[in-house]
Amino acid sequence: MIIRVILLAAAIFLVLHAVAYIKKQPPQDRRKAILKCLGLLLIGVVVILAVTGRMHWVGAAIALVLPFLKNIAALGIRLMPFLRYLQQRAGPSVISTSILKVTVNFAQGTMNGEVLSGEFAGKNLDELDQSQLEKLLVYCQQQDADSYRLLAAYMQRRFGQQQYQQQSSSENTSSGSMSKKEALAVLGLDEKASEKDIITAHKKLMQKIHPDRGGSDYLAAKINQAKDVLLS
Repeated sequence: MIIRVILLAAAIFLVLHAVAYIKKQPPQDRRKAILKCLGLLLIGVVVILAVTGRMHWVGAAIALVLPFLKNIAALGIRLMPFLRYLQQRAGPSVISTSILKVTVNFAQGTMNGEVLSGEFAGKNLDELDQSQLEKLLVYCQQQDADSYRLLAAYMQRRFGQQQYQQQSSSENTSSGSMSKKEALAVLGLDEKASEKDIITAHKKLMQKIHPDRGGSDYLAAKINQAKDVLLS
């Protein structure tokens, strides 16, 4: 009996406090204030029912969440473009030739790859020293122009020597065709990528690898070629 009197007094106090709060609000904000007070009132009732054992805790939890569903839904709608961006965000670029398969992480500024054929087949590029890479470069020059320029771009980034920049920049257009699958790999996208995703990925990659900013002409050409293939 005493508990009921206390709860009734508390309820009356809260109602009076809520009415005073609503009256203080500007006319244009009163509707919002009323909804807010009703929501708090609902929460209070649910808590009291749960504490006194008149409502199961699962039902109480659901009732507490209901007033916030509208706000949660609105937040979800606002976050959808960001979530889609995360889903379609360009990953590392993968460039493959007949001799090399190189992964370029433009965000971290790193390049690494695997040798697919020749004397160093199966080796990781980072495992080879400069003299071995020079030997591989000669082999690529004799066998495949794309592999030659790709390896020169890797060596330019790894050793930072002007001679490799010149080698990677010679004939800076790609000599071979590119499939849609290869183009998606170059831009770091998947098959669900939209036209907007392709344009955005291309722009971001070009900002990081553009020759005017010390990047590689060959890699820039591959990125441009990938965009053209996907948008054609």
